[in-house]
Amino acid sequence: MNSLKLNYLKQTELFSNNLLNWYENNARILPWRKNTDPYTVWVSEIMLQQTQVKTVNFYFIRFMQAFPKIEDFANSSEDNYLKLWEGLGYYSRVRNMHKTAKIIVDQFAGKFPNNYDDLLKLPGIGPYTAAAIASICFNQALPAIDGNLMRIFSRLNCYPQDIKLNKTKQEAFQFFEKLIDVNKPGEFNQALMDLGSSICLAKTEPLCKTCPIQNFCLAYQDDVINLFPKRSSIKKRKIEKRTIFLIHHDHKILLGKRPHYGLLANLYEFPNIKGHLSQGQTIKIITKTGFNPIRIKELEPSKHIFSHLEWQMIAYEIWTDEFSNSNVKNILEDNSRDFSGQDKKTKKASSFNLNERDDAYLTLNQDCFLSCLEDIKNKWSIPSAFNFYKEYLL
Repeated sequence: MNSLKLNYLKQTELFSNNLLNWYENNARILPWRKNTDPYTVWVSEIMLQQTQVKTVNFYFIRFMQAFPKIEDFANSSEDNYLKLWEGLGYYSRVRNMHKTAKIIVDQFAGKFPNNYDDLLKLPGIGPYTAAAIASICFNQALPAIDGNLMRIFSRLNCYPQDIKLNKTKQEAFQFFEKLIDVNKPGEFNQALMDLGSSICLAKTEPLCKTCPIQNFCLAYQDDVINLFPKRSSIKKRKIEKRTIFLIHHDHKILLGKRPHYGLLANLYEFPNIKGHLSQGQTIKIITKTGFNPIRIKELEPSKHIFSHLEWQMIAYEIWTDEFSNSNVKNILEDNSRDFSGQDKKTKKASSFNLNERDDAYLTLNQDCFLSCLEDIKNKWSIPSAFNFYKEYLL
């Protein structure tokens, strides 16, 4: 073996040793690190996508208490698992998880595939999650490239291109693939994740002087750490104004279920409409549904930021008396719901719409119903976009 190759191997070993020694003494104590069970690791990794660790802790513990085995999750109703996910956002994650759970139970006897390629075939499992499970649970020497590893890669190499490019991710994978400890690939990946969360920070000053791999970092050596990583400009979010209605009737609150496609699919919501309405417009539009408003109160405004969209919301709390339209009453009675989210009656209620207000409609479909506050708190999954008004009611 020539001296150049030998030196490279020594440097690689030194990088790995420094990182793993640091991890041994500084690893975060997290509930999903108590074992390397694939189900446990999978649930935590999906929850951690787009979500901070401090937020995930509570959700993870509650989820595992409800579904200690993957069979429990696979047999859960949608309303049940969505309620447990309420507030985490990006609900397609848990829907894909449920699909995967059913596949693993039905096709793999409850056992996760033990290799990267087969894991990739499961719904909701991409290259990062597959590599995380394969390395942590099955000891495959594959780097799990997430935002932390991309940031570290960029600074180690003074990488000049946008870290969001697929080309950059491929180069990061190749870079860490040469460095990963083949005997401890899971610990290697988790060490880099912890390094990114506690030292090689994204939004505040990195703590380079305490970094175990500072000697390998070009950005640190050249004192240009704050110039990396490079990112393309972020598109401005679309602003959308909405009016929210908290409609009281017979000591209950009106809820609707969103369509099975698009933003916040299949989740429950307070009736709402595009645009900001005045009190007069609100009374008029609520009256046209068949409700009889007897009192209205304007609430504080709120906003919610999605990845691509910002809702700027105003809201009205409305108390109503007897229906002026018997069709509305029949629809709401037909839509009484039990905990499973299924209609108690076999008759399918037809949809009804609020009349047009300028260029907008408020639609209450066949899944609208009156709910008590206890069920709003404990049963129905209402997305965090409505948290301000949900907390107001509770």
